[in-house]
Amino acid sequence: MSPEEGTTEPLPARSAGAPSVFTDGDALHAGLPEGLAPLFHNYETSTIVLLRDAALVILTVLARGEWHQVEDLFALYGWERVATTVRADLDGLHLLPDIVANFWSVVFWGRSLRQRTVLERWSPTRIVPPGGAPR
Repeated sequence: MSPEEGTTEPLPARSAGAPSVFTDGDALHAGLPEGLAPLFHNYETSTIVLLRDAALVILTVLARGEWHQVEDLFALYGWERVATTVRADLDGLHLLPDIVANFWSVVFWGRSLRQRTVLERWSPTRIVPPGGAPR
């Protein structure tokens, strides 16, 4: 059944061998697919390269995309690459909204995230190193 009929198809299988466009040299420098372009309205989409900007593409689609765009994302990058990017975000800048991060944590690792305290939610995620910003 299609999403319009009230149900959705299952997520792609969890396998290291999930399909990915990054199997040949030409795909490494591919631009953003047309189906994902509407999510990047605040970017010049012709400058986005799938390999170089993988984290941006993955996090944006997971946070803002519709189901068919999420399926395209998994077809492009594969299960492991998407999971690794989500893990890096959870360990770093927390760019994904909490509810989205929690959903993908359940999908990838089978458990909910601990709710962050008010102090953690409002704490800076970008710390200037001692001695000031690098020049």
